[in-house]
Amino acid sequence: MDVVGSYPGDNRLHTNVAWWENPGNGAGNRARHHVGAILYRDADWFAIGELNGDGRSDIIVTEEISVRPYRPAHLFWFQQPTNPKSPGWIRHTVMEGYTLKSLDVVDMDKDGDLDVVTCEQRGTRKLMI
Repeated sequence: MDVVGSYPGDNRLHTNVAWWENPGNGAGNRARHHVGAILYRDADWFAIGELNGDGRSDIIVTEEISVRPYRPAHLFWFQQPTNPKSPGWIRHTVMEGYTLKSLDVVDMDKDGDLDVVTCEQRGTRKLMI
């Protein structure tokens, strides 16, 4: 995977997640592949990591919620299907928080698998692993 991000679509602002394929020809004509959607708006932080042991790169996304009334921000991971160009990515909800900032995927406990690390910038200001 070359690039991951959110893009306007479905008449909603920044709720869609996609990855862009680099054809490797230097022309800059990347093909966009739709992955899925977050719940509210403003997909904020992105990471790529192999989370479930299937050998395929998964996409991890946080939401930034700054609207009222309060809605929880979510941390999602999108499970890559056998063909990453297909629309069959499965969205999993990991957690919700006041507003999630920062995101990393690293083996924190040295057990051989990746852990997802994020934190809140407001509210209780928790660090979550």
